[in-house]
Amino acid sequence: MKKRTFAITLFLFSLLLVQLVLYSPEELEVRNPREFLKVDQWDENVEQNMENILLVESENNSKLWELKAESAKALRQTSTWEMNSVTANFESKSGVVYSVKSEATIFETESKNMVFSGNVSIISSNGYSFHTKSLYYYSEKQELVSGDAVRFEALNKKTPNKEKLRLSGDQLGIQLSSGIAQLIGNVSSESLVASSQKMKFSSDSVVFDEDGASADFQKNVVVQYEDMVITGDEARLLYMEKTQRLKKMEMLKGAKLNSKNKNAVAGKLLLELLEEKLILEDNPRLLQRGDELIGTRFVFSQKGKKIEIQGAKAHLESNSSGTVLDE
Repeated sequence: MKKRTFAITLFLFSLLLVQLVLYSPEELEVRNPREFLKVDQWDENVEQNMENILLVESENNSKLWELKAESAKALRQTSTWEMNSVTANFESKSGVVYSVKSEATIFETESKNMVFSGNVSIISSNGYSFHTKSLYYYSEKQELVSGDAVRFEALNKKTPNKEKLRLSGDQLGIQLSSGIAQLIGNVSSESLVASSQKMKFSSDSVVFDEDGASADFQKNVVVQYEDMVITGDEARLLYMEKTQRLKKMEMLKGAKLNSKNKNAVAGKLLLELLEEKLILEDNPRLLQRGDELIGTRFVFSQKGKKIEIQGAKAHLESNSSGTVLDE
């Protein structure tokens, strides 16, 4: 009986082995990988995940830009990478470097265009700081252009906070071929104090020179200087290179000055901020208390209260120069 039971058991075991050999698959096929992964870890649009990315583009042995990202996703069936925590340095031909930081970036591998978004900051090596919500890099034109309004600030820590130039505008444009940055549309400044003189600026646009020592306000320029309003087509603001403290403003075309009790026009206006003087040259004319004064040079001091007239004509009959106190 025991032999018979053993024989039956051996036969059944052999039959099971044959079944396993004949019917077990050579590979395990997973038909739906989402069944084996958490849903939030699976993205059918992503072809590849990457970390600690470094990209560099050069031309004629000269670096155009360098980009670092903490992580990136290469999207399936596209030439697009989505990147996070990005720092990109763009070098202009003049040597000025613009460092861009953003929370997220889209990089097109074919065109090499980029879109930066989420608290975008742009810091230039010549001392400028820009902030916006989105920024586009156009590789073929070598341009950086914002898609949103922009805030500007001079960076130098040696400049007293009340004297810092802070501007806002509708759009930022940076020409990497020249290193020049420009704010375009509804440009206006916060109030500032330059050597105890209150000032405020507005214009259609402003261009920041690559030397980091001047800003050119263009079209419909309005400057509020103490109780006076100065208008013109163009104005150049000069500041000290090492400290970025404002030192001079030049208006070389069609300057007009207006205040409560005097108006003036001149071909050239100079605002010497360190000396606290406002100078009108090139056929200046002053209308004050109903009198028109003509001279070769007008010098306003004491924040516009004192006026020195050089080469006076018209109502100052016997003097070639004189002083008028505007009290």
